[in-house]
Amino acid sequence: MWRTSSIITHANSINAIARILHTQIKKKKIIMQNWKSITSEYTPIVKQSTMDLARQAKYLQSIGISIDSIAIMLDRSKSRVYEYLKPAIK
Repeated sequence: MWRTSSIITHANSINAIARILHTQIKKKKIIMQNWKSITSEYTPIVKQSTMDLARQAKYLQSIGISIDSIAIMLDRSKSRVYEYLKPAIK
């Protein structure tokens, strides 16, 4: 089990890696989905800050970090992280 201090330290290093990765990718055009409760449908993410969080969540999952840990690192709920990881529906 991870202690809170080690999770925060790990989150800081992951954020540094994500920033490096973010600059290397040059913001590839990736369609990500977000739940819009007013219309009850998934819509593409528009805000850049939300896209950055979704990219970080996808990266963290790709290196094997659990959804619980990703939610703690990004300071988001587990359900929000699941939305970030939801593949785009074409």
